[in-house]
Amino acid sequence: MLRRLIDQMAARTAEEINVAALCQALGARKETVNDYIDILTRLGIVHRLGAWTSSGAKREIKAPKLHFLDTGCATALRGEDSGSFGLGADPTALGHLLESFVYTELEKSLAFLSKRWRLHHWRLDSRKVDIVAEAPGKLLALFEMKAASTVDVQDFRHIDWFRSEGPGHDYRSAGFVIYLGSQLLSFGPGRIAVPVSMLWSFKK
Repeated sequence: MLRRLIDQMAARTAEEINVAALCQALGARKETVNDYIDILTRLGIVHRLGAWTSSGAKREIKAPKLHFLDTGCATALRGEDSGSFGLGADPTALGHLLESFVYTELEKSLAFLSKRWRLHHWRLDSRKVDIVAEAPGKLLALFEMKAASTVDVQDFRHIDWFRSEGPGHDYRSAGFVIYLGSQLLSFGPGRIAVPVSMLWSFKK
């Protein structure tokens, strides 16, 4: 059953964990599935990314988000290849893998930063922010992933709401859309589109 659970984890990377759905898919008890997820987390195969909450506010969402930490392995377990991400392919598959890849790259960088950043995710109804990075001093960096080579201002709509009307309105913050293009672009104050290639090519 553990192998089947790993397959399910790969298929559900960058999704909120639904233990009931996993139990149904695996024909297993809730306690067993939770124990195995804990084992996979301790082994560094998956990570449960908790939900961000503003100070004094109720929890916006209870379920953590799952990230399969080796996206190459996740791609193989999902039975995907280069054709899965070509023109005309369903962008959802690449989008989830891109989100998990960016999460792991950000997580690896935390130890080298001068501030103590913590990573979360956030969603409220139809609005969501893929990754919310928080540092002391009410400082936030908000990340959305887009599996496309172009970006427009609409891609910042959830970030904009979060910063202006939502729970981040009294924080200092900036929003970033990580995409598959090649240019670093500004869309006005606090809005930056960042090529995913900068995660491995940025010169310190």
